[in-house]
Amino acid sequence: MIDKNSIERLSKRLECIDNELIVSAIEQNEWFSEKSIRRAVRGVVDEFLDWQKLSNWLCEYGDLSQPARLTTMVVTAGNIPLVGFFDLFCSVLVGERTLLKPSSRDRVLMSFVAKLMNEELNAKIDIVDSIDNSADVLLFMGSDAVADELMKTWSNKPHLIRSHRTSVALLSGEESSEQLEALVDDVFAYFGLGCRNVTNIFIPRGYDLNRLIDVFNRYEIDSPEYQRIVKRHVARLSVCEAEFCAGNFFVMNEGFSSELPMGELRWIEYDRVDELECFINDNESVIQCVVNEFVPMSAWKCIPFGRAQQPSLNDFPDRVDTIQFLQKIVTFAKQ
Repeated sequence: MIDKNSIERLSKRLECIDNELIVSAIEQNEWFSEKSIRRAVRGVVDEFLDWQKLSNWLCEYGDLSQPARLTTMVVTAGNIPLVGFFDLFCSVLVGERTLLKPSSRDRVLMSFVAKLMNEELNAKIDIVDSIDNSADVLLFMGSDAVADELMKTWSNKPHLIRSHRTSVALLSGEESSEQLEALVDDVFAYFGLGCRNVTNIFIPRGYDLNRLIDVFNRYEIDSPEYQRIVKRHVARLSVCEAEFCAGNFFVMNEGFSSELPMGELRWIEYDRVDELECFINDNESVIQCVVNEFVPMSAWKCIPFGRAQQPSLNDFPDRVDTIQFLQKIVTFAKQ
């Protein structure tokens, strides 16, 4: 049952996640840390489980008091902590049963969340080790290779299959120091491993990149392995005689790319503002979100600086309303 009391109980128990569980999660994924896990938990509690925000959001979808006869197969990624929470939550809000296949890289945390939802929301979540093709609908987040296979397997059944994407930032050249410092979080939170992390930065032609690099260099990443990865990038680009800029823990070179390794960023120069939305629309299949406070864009909900890795309930993965998608399946099944 979804009501204020059950959501508040779920929120409090999640917020009180113990150190032993955090240690187990870190052992499962070397790119998780206590800081990143607690940050992810705080994001879920503040944005998804705040009763005022949640109740206002749910009003848009009509009566959800009775779970629909729907079994949802939820497959979650493991690149950042609790990245699959939203899909799992949407499944519980709409359907009566959920089959959860968590990533092996985030099984500890997602299994913990599933347990809490079963206990506090009276959800019916079963943890499974493989994808059950008999489910009514599939919500998937994961690699491109698996996504390609699932597109074939689930071609005749309802599905939301989301694979690799990246995010971009648009700069006018007149950003304040505070805005650029906020952009640092958009780029480097969770080691830059999320699809909402900014990897490509659009700058006006003639922009002084040193200003950006100076701000980025104030951020510290305490990871010897991350530093080794960046050093390898520097060595590779040096051998290739490519033009690049090296910061304390990142490298930047020119040209848009949606497939960038950890620690590598790109800058893209533009001449006219109207070029930007055209470019982004042309590449919308590989872009998750746009950090932008100066270019009006009709087709995109742009994110303020510093908010890319703090999604709200309306920041749907791949810009598809997950609740509405599940409700349409229920409506169709009743016809």
